[in-house]
Amino acid sequence: MGNILIDEVLNQKNNDVIKIINLINQTNDNKLRSELVFTLIDNFKDKRIIPALIDLIKREDLKNHNASFVFACNEYSPEECKNRIDFFIDLVINGDYETSMASAQLILDFPEPYKWSENLLDKLENKLRVSLEENIQNKEFIIDVLKMFSDDD
Repeated sequence: MGNILIDEVLNQKNNDVIKIINLINQTNDNKLRSELVFTLIDNFKDKRIIPALIDLIKREDLKNHNASFVFACNEYSPEECKNRIDFFIDLVINGDYETSMASAQLILDFPEPYKWSENLLDKLENKLRVSLEENIQNKEFIIDVLKMFSDDD
């Protein structure tokens, strides 16, 4: 009896996560999408959540909402985001101000020992410095982010 109940609960949880992710992807109502995202991250622990949030960030039609999706990634689990460091570095460099700042904060919030890894910070700083040499819009912001990472050591 106990195993059957556990299986039913886990199956229902799995179905609920799928249903919420599908609703998030299908709705055109930004307020509802935001409510669904935070319902998902506040109530479930599931390996599909970060990939679903990253898919939202990649959607061109939702570009103006990227900062809130990055914030949701950070709120949910910086630990699960650390293996996507290149993606978030690119957001620091190429995102609008809010998205860049949210991405920089997410990287700073990576849990130890990853947070203080020389390799991680060197990789980030090198990519930011290379982007400074290119013709990009966020030059002043990237200089500020480099200072932010230097100050966090």
